[in-house]
Amino acid sequence: MKTTKSSSALLLLGLFAFLLALSCGTGPAPVEAEASSQVVQEAVEQAPPISINGTAAVVDRYGNITTDISAENLGGAGFELGDVVRLEAGSFSGVVPVVSNYANVQRGDPLVRIAGEVVIVAISYGNFAETNAVTEGASVSITMVNKGAYKTELEIRNLVRTDERSDYSSDAVFANFREARLGSIGANVLYRSAHPALGDARSPYAARLAEQARITTVINLADTPDELTQRAASVPWYQTFISRGNIISLGMGVDYQSRDFAEKLKTGLEFMLTHNPPYLIHCNEGKDRAGVTVALLGALMGATPDAIVDDYMKSYENYYGVAKGEERYTLISTIMLDILKDFNGGTAPAAGQTARAAERYLQEVVGFSPAQISTLKLKLMGN
Repeated sequence: MKTTKSSSALLLLGLFAFLLALSCGTGPAPVEAEASSQVVQEAVEQAPPISINGTAAVVDRYGNITTDISAENLGGAGFELGDVVRLEAGSFSGVVPVVSNYANVQRGDPLVRIAGEVVIVAISYGNFAETNAVTEGASVSITMVNKGAYKTELEIRNLVRTDERSDYSSDAVFANFREARLGSIGANVLYRSAHPALGDARSPYAARLAEQARITTVINLADTPDELTQRAASVPWYQTFISRGNIISLGMGVDYQSRDFAEKLKTGLEFMLTHNPPYLIHCNEGKDRAGVTVALLGALMGATPDAIVDDYMKSYENYYGVAKGEERYTLISTIMLDILKDFNGGTAPAAGQTARAAERYLQEVVGFSPAQISTLKLKLMGN
């Protein structure tokens, strides 16, 4: 009996020791693992987002801001084309995409643009600095919001071009040079092109084609008078317009809704009233400022919205190979459709309403009188 009791006692003691060892050996581990995982998760959640700070180094006359953040530093911090970021500059704080071209976003949308070696903050067809009270030296902050979230849209809107003449089908396509025959605009009256004296690869072609068209009057939308003098000095054909008083330089921005744009446009159109065609209207690329101005004149002369859009989009076809029917053609063409709406007071003009819309814009925004509008029409008809 003693032997049996002793064995039972030993058995119970061993079982208790085993359970105690099991409890002590395995109990705390899951608790520690759970605590460790929670700490890591909280650290991830509390980690600051990728951000880079700089200042507005240069504010150009169009309201675009060149920052002191280099493209290399932006990329080194983890940012790339197609990212969606929070931009803070002046009074602006909002979410914008990182893109390479102003046409990569809708008209009026803000953006962060990687342009060669620099990073630019701007509004497509707008003045970012004026709208958001940004001056040189102001702080600029870019913070990651959603990595790559704009890449699909960017791929659709992607615009790539070269500066090699051999990559284009003709001199006219390369220089974006063409006659604008919109509505009742007469033959050999109105032309548009890239800058004939900018000093880039396209300039010599634009100058030669304009000379062949026997241009009489030049409306330079891009240059200030000082820039005009400097650039014309190296292009004898262009220089002759200065000596004859047949050129005006307006130094316009791209925000056609601004007071500055309207005032300078009025000056340019009044110059046309006192000078004879053929007229050449150009900015730097002959695409945006020239596009809006020619669209206005085409609308005034009764061109249909479709014809105006087609002429506007011809620049995108010439520069970037954008073809009608492509999704990016449809997206980009909304820029001109919206401009026509603005000409018409906020509603899209029908085919027979474009002239009335243009007259409204000329009178209410530009400040043209009915008599000036009548004279301008006669000039555009070639009379």
